[in-house]
Amino acid sequence: MSTTQRSDLILPDVLAEEFSKGIAGMNALYGSGVFTLNPGLQAGKDQEGQDVTVPYFESIGKAQQVPVSGALTPKKLTMSSETATVIHLGDAVSTSGWAKRAKSQGRDVNEVAAEQLVAGFKAKVDDLMADSLIARGVSSSMLVDGSGHTFGVSDIVDTQKKFGDELASNGGIRLWVMQSKPYWDAATLSDSTGRPLLVPVAGDDLMRIGNKPVMMSDRSTYLVPSASPSQYYTVAAKAGAGAIWFNENIQIEMDRDTLADADLLIYHVYLAVHTYSVMNGGTKAGVAAVKTL
Repeated sequence: MSTTQRSDLILPDVLAEEFSKGIAGMNALYGSGVFTLNPGLQAGKDQEGQDVTVPYFESIGKAQQVPVSGALTPKKLTMSSETATVIHLGDAVSTSGWAKRAKSQGRDVNEVAAEQLVAGFKAKVDDLMADSLIARGVSSSMLVDGSGHTFGVSDIVDTQKKFGDELASNGGIRLWVMQSKPYWDAATLSDSTGRPLLVPVAGDDLMRIGNKPVMMSDRSTYLVPSASPSQYYTVAAKAGAGAIWFNENIQIEMDRDTLADADLLIYHVYLAVHTYSVMNGGTKAGVAAVKTL
């Protein structure tokens, strides 16, 4: 007589805990650090679509040089705020076969379920982050107009120039995000000795320009609206350019779809995704963009 083991059962409380841990530790945007992940958002169904306050400290500028026999001029540390909209994400997934697959791998079904849920959640959040980056890059003074030509070396330089003397702050550029058209244009670029600029790095999933990872995104937000011929946005983002807040009390529920003869697992997460107009302690946004053919 076979015995049902705990590892064969999906336990909502256990899965919710594992799912929350997975979100908190997920490798957002290929681990670039462009967005920080923050649990603790106090939001639920009633706050969906509402704006929440995103606080940050304004820069106090550079240190003062005190003249001989002079005195410092006191500065005030001030806190400003921006707003981000609460988004509702979730999924309803048939659990058929999960226990069988987990057992074939010698693993707990809750671990396998959490991995799959986090993977789907991460894919959607990566899309939201990419959208947030381009929205900030084109709405601020950080946009380069290269619409008269295809993506080239000058666009790499001009995009970086937008950061001014803050280019190296926060570790400098951590990630380029390109629509596939400029991505493949970049693949044809080379330096003065003929060496390609877009190159692979051993052990890395992404190609690199100037040792900075390059992510490809064909999302519609990376197309310049109503442009003819077509134009495309490319962004360069720094570490800490944005942040995500999500609710910690994630609920996992089980339900039965009798019409489909399937057991369903359902979750809901409320979050806010935001790219700062001015980086914490700086004077510029942490993302710059260029539009090209």
